[in-house]
Order: sequence, then structure tokens, then C-alpha cells
Amino acid sequence: LNVNEAGVCVGVSRRSRGVAERMIEECMLCANMCAAKFAREAGVPCVYRVHEAPNVQKAQELREVLGALSVPYHFAHTVPAAKELGELLMHAQGTPLAACVHMNVLHAMSKAIYASEPRGHFALCLADYTHFTSPIRRYPDICVHRALAAVCAGEPESGQKVQQAMQQAAQQASTCEQVAMQAERDIEECYKAEYMRSLLGQEFCGVITGVTSFGIYVQLENTVEGLVRAGELSSGRLTLMHGSMLVDATNGMSWRIGDAVRVKLLAADTATGNIDFSLV
Repeated sequence: LNVNEAGVCVGVSRRSRGVAERMIEECMLCANMCAAKFAREAGVPCVYRVHEAPNVQKAQELREVLGALSVPYHFAHTVPAAKELGELLMHAQGTPLAACVHMNVLHAMSKAIYASEPRGHFALCLADYTHFTSPIRRYPDICVHRALAAVCAGEPESGQKVQQAMQQAAQQASTCEQVAMQAERDIEECYKAEYMRSLLGQEFCGVITGVTSFGIYVQLENTVEGLVRAGELSSGRLTLMHGSMLVDATNGMSWRIGDAVRVKLLAADTATGNIDFSLV
């Protein structure tokens, strides 16, 4: 998002990471892993970053979506391994279905949480992981710093009381993180709608990223996503097929996830973040 000094969004573009940023993130991952391993081996109560494997139901739903989209995949077991999901995303990269595949893989994933016991991080393929490198913006980092500082000072904190305090900190941090992330998404959508209001009536190229009984979702190159309502597609009855395609039985027309389309901007509501398109 590009927001001017008056707080008005004047531009939206896809963000890309540079080489330096990726190198810094790798160093941060290593620091986080080492901190978690140190705390586990020291046996001190701590706050860990935990990401568990997808459950069987979500893994099956992902299989069904990939099958409906004719996306090739290989999962050796009921629950896919992180490496297999990584290969799936890599093969989809650069294709019209990339955004859809990425979104459905995220939906299949368990939510990462904070916990007082180390249970590993599925997505990163790490047995030990915590948040250690950002004490300015995360309370869990401060908890880890305090626990490790006490060990290094030769005064490790332990006992049932300390363990309960870490459990409480982990639960509170997980809850607050989810609230903050939802607020961030809502605000971002409102900013995008504010920017798009200045472009009402213009046409854009996009890709269908979602299909529902009430319309299709189209994402533009700049990541703005909007809805083409069913009434804009047809005056007849539309049928949702396999969760990935909307079909008009009266004329045989269909709209499928991954299809490239051209849309016209009809409306943008800055209060809700909702954006409406029509097909050109």
C-alpha cells in the first residue's frame, strides 16, 4: 500500500522481497531455531512458536480442489509433507492458478500458535522454533529473552508457577495475534477500496481466484480482489461445480478458477472494503 502524508491510499502494488531482505530473514530463522533448541535442552519453561501438520480433513479438501483444477500433485501419505506442498507451490508459480493454489494450501494449513512446549514447526520443517528476534513488536520474544537471560546468568527459572505463567503468556499471545491479523487484513481491504474508488468505471485484467454460488472473485495484478455478482454474470440460474467452476445451464457459459478475465470496476466501499466488478 502507498499511503500519502494525509493518510490517503494513492497506490497498490504487489510487494517483492530483495536479496538482502531474504538473507536477513534466513539469519532470523537460524537465530529463532537456535534459541528454541537452547531453551529446550536447558529444560526451562519458555514460549515456543508451534505449527502443526494439516489435519486429515483439510488435506482431503485440498486434494479435491487440486483434482477439480487438474493441478498435478503427489502426496505420499494421507497428510502431505511440507516438502510436497513446497513442490506444489513451486510448480504452480507463474501459472494462472498460482494464486488459487497458494490460497488453498494456506487454508489446508493449521494455524501457527504460541505454546509453552516445543512441538516443532511444520511449514519450516524444524523441530525447534520460537520467536526470538523481534522484541519490539512481540511479547513472546520478550518472554524468550527473559528465560534465556536467566539461564545465561546461572539463575534459570523453573517450577510449576513459571510453567503456568508461560502457558498463560502463550495463550494470550496467540489470541491477540489472531485479532491483530484480522484487523490488519480488514484495514488493508479498506485502503485498497479507497484507492480503487478513484478508478471507478475503468477496466482491468485479472484472474478468477474464487467461485461461489453468488458470484466469482477476481484478483487484479496489484493484488486487489473484488466480486462479480451472479446477477452480473447471468439472469438465469447458475450451478456451482466441484467448488471450482460456475456454470450457466441456459447458455453453457462457465467461469472457472484460474481463468483470465477482463473486468470493469463498478463500486468500491471504503467502509467495508468490498469491491464490485462486472465482466467486460
